[in-house]
Amino acid sequence: MATPSELLSTYQHMTDGQLLQVANEGGLIPEAQLALAEELHRRNIKKTDVALHKEKRQETLEKEATERWFPFGYSLGYAFYGRKYLNEDDRRQNIHVRTKFFVFTIPLIPIASYRFKCSGSPSKWFQWNTQYRVLNRVPLNWDQVFLT
Repeated sequence: MATPSELLSTYQHMTDGQLLQVANEGGLIPEAQLALAEELHRRNIKKTDVALHKEKRQETLEKEATERWFPFGYSLGYAFYGRKYLNEDDRRQNIHVRTKFFVFTIPLIPIASYRFKCSGSPSKWFQWNTQYRVLNRVPLNWDQVFLT
């Protein structure tokens, strides 16, 4: 486990963007939270800056995680396929991973995988009337790619 001085040194070597990212992710041990708060204060980064960074990051993620079809029909574009739970906690919360593909009639090239919170019932095979909210980007899920 890192000492408070090691944590502070780590945060001092990070860019402002990296610090904002760490602050938004949360889940830090108390010593790390204290060192992060110290470094944010030293750089004069306020809580409003952290919140603004989080909003901008979410907007970017939502734009990135949308299906887009080119104007000449639903045979060429970007679409999501698959539904996989990473763990039991995600299953209980109905959070699943979907992979974005470049599509030319069929899914051809996997682009990225994202975790989505789904408002529909997790037990239904087809979920036509559900709302998805993107949570974050995860490493490409190769199991899902090969199944698709």
